[in-house]
Amino acid sequence: MLYKIIKIFFGPSVKFLWLGKIKGLENVPQKKSFIVCSNHSSYLDFFLLSAVIPRKVSFLAAEVFFNSKLWWPLVKSTGQIKVDRKVKDKSQVYKEVDNLFEKGGVLGIFPEGTRSRSGKMGKGHIGAVKFAYKYKVPIVPIGITGAYNALPQHKKFPKFKKIDMNIDTEFYVDTDDYEKETVKLMGIIFKLIEHKHE
Repeated sequence: MLYKIIKIFFGPSVKFLWLGKIKGLENVPQKKSFIVCSNHSSYLDFFLLSAVIPRKVSFLAAEVFFNSKLWWPLVKSTGQIKVDRKVKDKSQVYKEVDNLFEKGGVLGIFPEGTRSRSGKMGKGHIGAVKFAYKYKVPIVPIGITGAYNALPQHKKFPKFKKIDMNIDTEFYVDTDDYEKETVKLMGIIFKLIEHKHE
């Protein structure tokens, strides 16, 4: 409920201030479960994806957000999933993802695992394709351009610069060669960034 309230009141402002051109919104599934995957260069990525994707997205979020007095109320109340990078046992994460997909929910993952320090896309981790293969759900790749210029990692306050979003068709993982599939996924996202206006 709180997610909907935040989306209704803050979504339009986020779009007005930062959203530029958006392509491929029709590629977002209306009912079934899927995984949102995009490049990650700014905190604004989370807000823009939440504002643009019509359905609620539960992101995998690092433990630092849950330990932060500033971020904790937001990530907790909007149903984000805690990933403690210092703990090897990730069974709790799988339980929450299990529950999410059982309810037909949408999972959000930034495959790079953290924000880019340079604005350039980094290497992807296998978590997204591993979940996609395990739960037989598609990945919707998204390329975000301009977020780093609006709010890079070393800045505390954003600039009001437009950020473009390019949404591709569904990507299915049909093999457990997670490294290979991750390379393919990151290649798709990279092309979405490079060819955002085509």
